[in-house]
Amino acid sequence: MKEYVDIEIERLTNNIVTKAVSEKMLSKNYGKIYIYDSTNKNISYDTLKINEIKKNITEYVQEILLNLDNGYIEKYFVPERIHSGRFKNIKKGIVCDVSIGSIRGSTLFANVGPSIPIKIVFSSQINSDIDIQVKEYGINNIMIQIYLILEMKEQTIMPLSSKRKSIIVRTPISIDIIKGEIPEYYQKLFH
Repeated sequence: MKEYVDIEIERLTNNIVTKAVSEKMLSKNYGKIYIYDSTNKNISYDTLKINEIKKNITEYVQEILLNLDNGYIEKYFVPERIHSGRFKNIKKGIVCDVSIGSIRGSTLFANVGPSIPIKIVFSSQINSDIDIQVKEYGINNIMIQIYLILEMKEQTIMPLSSKRKSIIVRTPISIDIIKGEIPEYYQKLFH
């Protein structure tokens, strides 16, 4: 059952980061975060814009996770299954009731016996990074993919034990295709 809690927390974290990226990218028009020089075939990146995007999204995700730890979840996307089922006491943060049998790894007694609360706490520390990939795409085209990578720490607190886990979310902030010129020998084939 502990695996169930881990899966739900990863899903929740992915949803939070995806929504934060969408909201921040739509709230401000950042324009192009790269410049393509077609004559020299060079790509240069606007480092200031990329760092501003990274900073804004990271701070927003930190705010959301802090609010979740304090029980303020109303304005954030929290799946319905967290409000119902095994997850309880949501006003005090995220707490999951899990039976003792499932914690001990017993499939026979997984749903038998009293349940104990497992509290999930997010660390306010988030490490963020940018990953830029440039790939050939089709005939003489280039695909530029810019990803934001956020690494967050989550701690699962049970009576008498505690476990820390790192959750890494990789989400695109820009995917663009630069069309190159079609080589002359291809143009002759179709005329």
